[in-house]
Amino acid sequence: MKLLTFATLLEAAPLLDQLNAKESEGLFTFDGGWILITGMGPYHTLSSLLTFPHSYDTIWNFGYAGSFGAHTMGEILPIASVEALSTTPDFYSPFLLREEGAALLSADSPLHDPSLHHDYPHTDLVDMEGYATVHAAGLLGKKVKMWKIVSDRVSSTSSKQIKERAAELSQLLAHFVIKEISS
Repeated sequence: MKLLTFATLLEAAPLLDQLNAKESEGLFTFDGGWILITGMGPYHTLSSLLTFPHSYDTIWNFGYAGSFGAHTMGEILPIASVEALSTTPDFYSPFLLREEGAALLSADSPLHDPSLHHDYPHTDLVDMEGYATVHAAGLLGKKVKMWKIVSDRVSSTSSKQIKERAAELSQLLAHFVIKEISS
């Protein structure tokens, strides 16, 4: 069984409709497993995953991520590595998920300052849930697969960019997820 995770209902809504997923106590079920809306940020994500009561093999994480500039909005990328934004250098070890793909930087709040890319030049994207997802999987002994859709360019207008394209991005993500879980 698969556990698909999204931070927000907005990200997952088109997929829930297309899979005809059934809701029970905040959890959605479909023929291939469960869909969990973890909530935004690392603390909600970690808490949701560590208290998830059902058996599953792999966490499949999907969601929005800001780009530092190299990727186009609407592009869906496999995540190869995840690193936490930290004020303490080398405190959080990066996680390697696969050989090829994008490098994800996870922050504990929305990141609107593109100059932070200078401190993390090897990263491509930024989100708030990726590191917590991989950390929880490690604690639980689960595998992780992760994909992110580029929702915005990291800037002072990031929130506006996401709001303007959220419905379109969520539709693109739903079509992608359907293909992934069907293969």
